[in-house]
Amino acid sequence: MMIKAIQKHAAVKSITSIVLLLVIFSAAVLTIGYSTFTGALLEQYSEGAHLTAKTAAQLIDADSMDEYVLSGGTGEKYSGVWDSLDSLCNSSGSTFIYVIIPDTSDYAHITFIFSTIDHNSKYSKYDFGYLRETTNNEYKQKYRALYEKTAERETVIRDKGYIETDSHITEIVPIVASTGEVKALLCVQRQMDVLAGVRN
Repeated sequence: MMIKAIQKHAAVKSITSIVLLLVIFSAAVLTIGYSTFTGALLEQYSEGAHLTAKTAAQLIDADSMDEYVLSGGTGEKYSGVWDSLDSLCNSSGSTFIYVIIPDTSDYAHITFIFSTIDHNSKYSKYDFGYLRETTNNEYKQKYRALYEKTAERETVIRDKGYIETDSHITEIVPIVASTGEVKALLCVQRQMDVLAGVRN
């Protein structure tokens, strides 16, 4: 009787151990799969946005940035660039394409020069000359890196905490004049609705 009880106890412990190991293994596999899947989708979002940013940057004459700024957001030359950016924004799956000039003294503020938006989105574009505080220190560091040429491109992923729009990724590239001077930054933002939905 005692031997049967011991055998039963040992069998229960063995089964419990196996189940526990399976649970741990399953959790590890799920975690790795979730991380790998998320990383792959983020890379796809980033590369797509970067290609759009490179294309958009080619639509802007960097040597004319001062002229765009002085235009007040009007005039044939400014309007031609804006129309091209707007068309690209609405054909590339982007939510926003915009051009900003940061205050390079501390990168605490940015001024919008061009701002276009997906016509089907629920958001609004920024008016020419709109001045706002830089979102946070992460953006400040990335703006500085691009202006100081320690980076050729920057990526910001915002899918946690307080954000003004839904989860999104932003690719930022410098607009460089023929002199080599960085005159402005071009940003492409894409919503990550597919990532959020599929990942969940």
